[in-house]
Amino acid sequence: MTIWPPGWTAMRPEVFDPSRLGPGQVATRHFSVEGTDLGVRRALLDLECALRDLRLPADAAGNVLLVLAEVLNNVVEHALAEKSGKISVKMRPGPGHLAFCVCDTGCVMPGSALPPRPVLDHSCPLDSLPEGGFGWHLIHVLTRDLTYRRVDGVNRLRFSVPC
Repeated sequence: MTIWPPGWTAMRPEVFDPSRLGPGQVATRHFSVEGTDLGVRRALLDLECALRDLRLPADAAGNVLLVLAEVLNNVVEHALAEKSGKISVKMRPGPGHLAFCVCDTGCVMPGSALPPRPVLDHSCPLDSLPEGGFGWHLIHVLTRDLTYRRVDGVNRLRFSVPC
């Protein structure tokens, strides 16, 4: 059983009891994240605990946390930049992967589409590389089945992370 510190409401998973699952059932966990920088930090700490419960290898858990950090920070910095809101995260374990659906009611992505997979220029000197802008590259590289749709005013980003 996870003990939540007082006042932590950033990302509380539903109570998960694997013994209640029937044959062939897979547990889906739902999280609610406060759409702020602090909310994302708290959510990532809570997600790390949830991943530990799944007994993922350390490198796979690190990839999941990196992807979720990029995705959630993008939502806060861009989609929710002009208004407050919550971010909904659904995590479903599958054979060899974790599937995610991240939803928010912020601004639509530019062009109503995912940013294309960036092509990185490795020919320039290291000191001339930009400080940011690698988030979508990391998301594209570390995920599978990456899709974005806006339905009824809700942004839905779906992807899976191999484990």
